Amino acid sequence: MTALWLIVTSLISGILLGTYTLMASPANLICSLLALVITIYFFRKYERLAIRIWYVILSIVFFLLFIVVITMIQFVKANPIPA
Repeated sequence: MTALWLIVTSLISGILLGTYTLMASPANLICSLLALVITIYFFRKYERLAIRIWYVILSIVFFLLFIVVITMIQFVKANPIPA
């Protein structure tokens, strides 16, 4: 159950941080605050250092994957493959 919460919360946090980088100024603050609230909730629930380190690492990995996927989608939309 701990691994499931670790993956789900880090995935949500990574996606929220990814949307923070892609949105305009007033709306991106909501995403960063939600990511902060999720992180604080996770750190209160799990006090072990190892799981916190894994949370940060997985959040960064999911953030990078989200940015790469969104960039690839935008590139394909801008440059469609010729038939």
